[in-house]
Amino acid sequence: MRRSGQMGVPVIVAGDEVIIGFDRSRLARLVERMRGQISRPRLGALVKEMPGKGLLVGGVREGSPAAQAGLRPGDLIVTVDRVPVRTIPDLQHMIGERRPGESARLEIYRDGQPLILQLAF
Repeated sequence: MRRSGQMGVPVIVAGDEVIIGFDRSRLARLVERMRGQISRPRLGALVKEMPGKGLLVGGVREGSPAAQAGLRPGDLIVTVDRVPVRTIPDLQHMIGERRPGESARLEIYRDGQPLILQLAF
């Protein structure tokens, strides 16, 4: 209310810009401007939930953090930084918290044997 003087309509504040109400064109411009500023790390692997076990890797994108760490199709991801991973949203949240230059410790099983991999973002 202090910035816009409005009480009854949506008010979106992004940096110095204040958008009052639902202004589709201004919101679209704001999103385009901010698109390059918001970057979340991606693992670069296709995974499938294996209830009670972890996440099964089905594919790894070449050049991705997963590929650089040595993750392979058939690996089973069980923890990220020692925290159990049970669902795809768990993994997305844990990886999405990272910033460029940070890393994450993956505990996996490959052919029934435990391995530790380091992901770099």
